[in-house]
Amino acid sequence: MMSEIPGVSSTASPRDIGDAVARYLVDCLTSGPWQTTAKGLKSTQGDQTTEIRMRRLPRPTQTGVGVWFEPMLAIRDRSLRTWRRQHPDLATIQDDRMCEWTLSELGPTYRNPVVLTTDDPEWVNIASRRSSIDDLASHLNDWILPIREYLRSPSGLLSLPDPWIDTGWLLQLVEFAVARGEPDVTMPLLARTRWLEDPAFKRGREMALAGKDPVRDWPQVLGYRIAKLGLHYDLGIATSET
Repeated sequence: MMSEIPGVSSTASPRDIGDAVARYLVDCLTSGPWQTTAKGLKSTQGDQTTEIRMRRLPRPTQTGVGVWFEPMLAIRDRSLRTWRRQHPDLATIQDDRMCEWTLSELGPTYRNPVVLTTDDPEWVNIASRRSSIDDLASHLNDWILPIREYLRSPSGLLSLPDPWIDTGWLLQLVEFAVARGEPDVTMPLLARTRWLEDPAFKRGREMALAGKDPVRDWPQVLGYRIAKLGLHYDLGIATSET
């Protein structure tokens, strides 16, 4: 059935629908205050900015049919950016990005939402396999945003569910802990992943200690970067194989 979100009509463009959805979510979400952005909406508290990005999938999105969304959660941290700029030899990136995930990465039961602008039975049937924007708001308020609060401090990282830790942003979470003066959470974080016993991870550490550069292989790069940080900070992980 057609969306009942204010500002959404059968002739609205995908961009206009995206803007209307962002305005709607501003009034629905907790943990604010929220404001709309070109990509969705954001909320800033202290050094951290939380972004909900409402990425529009190019297909089957179209005017007169509706918009299929792939929402993302992104966290930016100003203190992390400051540390990175002060330690360019240790940091992986130089900006304030702490983590970026699609919501589907963070929970197996989540379904991406769709905003339908047609009553065509075929499209209604296709859209029925997705969730609604109200479902998205409930998922954010009941699940994502409460867990997001653990990302405000290094010690809070240890309370994150496993899918939030064992991702391509693990290294950035370790950098956050180091930047905030709590490098000792590194070992407990790593222990909840599959990497400590990975041969490529161990090889990356060996290469760092030998002054060699790693190849572009994620486990090896992770081991290399962790070892580099371990030479400067007490991460609770040995900096040699002895």
